[in-house]
Amino acid sequence: MIRNYFNQYKYVSSSYKKTGFFSLPIANRTFRYLSFFITPFFLKLNISANVATYFSGGIGVLAALLICWGTRQYLIIGLWFYLFSYLIDFVDGNIARVTGTATFFGKFIDGYVDIITQTALRLSLAFFVFVNNGPPYLIWIGVLSAILSPYQHLMYDRYSAFARWITEDTNVQLEPYIRNKIPLILINMMVDLQFVSIFIMMFNLYMGLIVYFTVGVIESIFLITAHLFAASKYMRVEKRSSKISDNFRPSINDFKKSMNDSI
Repeated sequence: MIRNYFNQYKYVSSSYKKTGFFSLPIANRTFRYLSFFITPFFLKLNISANVATYFSGGIGVLAALLICWGTRQYLIIGLWFYLFSYLIDFVDGNIARVTGTATFFGKFIDGYVDIITQTALRLSLAFFVFVNNGPPYLIWIGVLSAILSPYQHLMYDRYSAFARWITEDTNVQLEPYIRNKIPLILINMMVDLQFVSIFIMMFNLYMGLIVYFTVGVIESIFLITAHLFAASKYMRVEKRSSKISDNFRPSINDFKKSMNDSI
């Protein structure tokens, strides 16, 4: 049985192509590595990738509800539940690769669940500060970070969709992401700092919250601004009307001439 487990572990870990692995945040690399150890249990139970995604989302929402309970004990339990949810978020991808069941829907729902759990965590932490009569500025920073989190992902998706649209409809080849155009090390540091701050909360609550909320706001504003700047720089491409064929694109002079002829 133990031998079978380690064989499954090796199979799961070898299925992941480590291209670009070391360009990821340390937190992501750590959780990715840990996910290899628990994926065999999901495979043994014949749990599909999408079910693992739903399970991750459910644990993440439960974590937020525990934090909303308002006591320090439930706060710590809720934070551990969130970390476990984040770990399961890597398991669904492992399952999809090993079983050959990766789909675009799985990728879509995985990202959607990530947005829900992250936003729920930030809102629950802001609510925790509120019910415990914490500093008002900390509540507002928490709410702001919760608002900016889904908006940041909206910018990702909107930029990606328009980049693909431009590539499909014009001769301009535009990458659907900007990670090659921004200082990736800075983004990775902010992601890692937010995970470190979760552990800080367990020992020094307000210090951890200040770091978590502040870095979250800075990261969101930076990425939103970067996508807006990239869109302004690379998407100033003529949009062709779907109502006019390529063989019939009259100029404004042709239009004026026809109007003069009709007078």
